[in-house]
Amino acid sequence: MRPVEELKALRYNKKYWCNIAVSGDGSRRLAGIVGDTCDLEIVALPGTFEQCGLKVQASPGGEEETLIYYDAVNKELVLDTLKSGKKWHAIEERAPFELQLGEELELRVLVDKPVVEVFANDRQAIARHIYPQREDSLDVVLFSKGATTHFHSVTAWEMMPSNPYTSHIHLHKEMGNLR
Repeated sequence: MRPVEELKALRYNKKYWCNIAVSGDGSRRLAGIVGDTCDLEIVALPGTFEQCGLKVQASPGGEEETLIYYDAVNKELVLDTLKSGKKWHAIEERAPFELQLGEELELRVLVDKPVVEVFANDRQAIARHIYPQREDSLDVVLFSKGATTHFHSVTAWEMMPSNPYTSHIHLHKEMGNLR
């Protein structure tokens, strides 16, 4: 289970981090990522953490955020939208997923405004619509729970819209021609 290769043609403005340690019950914001239209590839090393993953479309104070993580205790991939915006659509979706002994966690996350798609180790996927309400919900944050998580690498790209109509509207908004 993985996204189609053609999506890579929409990537631009690559950012890369390596060897990031996030302490248990800690987090680290990744600077320079536009968190509402991005393509992320994250590799976490095996460890003793209970949960590890990331938050997308997160507000600076954490009032609004969408959590994507591996739950090592319950052996599940989780997409948690409980704080993603409109409460009537909030859900914590869980899919069976277990890392084998010594296996790295490989997440591919696509965020395109209200759509979040998550692919884990090419064998599990979850997708949801989210409805953030805050204009400042643009951060991407790595997090760990229970023990330190060592993120081997994080690669992020901004994404161009795949719909020409959306691209046209986006361009006019940037030029101040549309409100």
